[in-house]
Amino acid sequence: MIKLSKTESKSREEVTEAVREAYKAVEAIWPEYQAMLDKVNGVIDAFNSAVADADNFRQSVADQMQEYYDNRSDAWQNGDKGTAYREWLEQWLYSVEQVDEVEAQEMPVINGLDELEQAASELEF
Repeated sequence: MIKLSKTESKSREEVTEAVREAYKAVEAIWPEYQAMLDKVNGVIDAFNSAVADADNFRQSVADQMQEYYDNRSDAWQNGDKGTAYREWLEQWLYSVEQVDEVEAQEMPVINGLDELEQAASELEF
């Protein structure tokens, strides 16, 4: 092949135009995406704040329980009550996990479309 056919030339025009039109749709929706991302991250921040409050409460209770346990004799700690108390304390040692914020994406860039559009249609000797 040394030259694009008329059909291929027309197809090139059609596919490059389709990419440009699709990109216009991306550009049009991008501000909504950014606004929604801000809302999502605001909700995630509120969630993480609530999780931090819950975890602070949990840690406070666990610290008090640990202090109570530590102030008991070894005999008490190793007995049935101490064992039961330790099991109860361990239930309070697990943290609620926070959620990571959603990372913003950069506006996509079309790479290579101009080159496809401008590529020679035929081989020149």
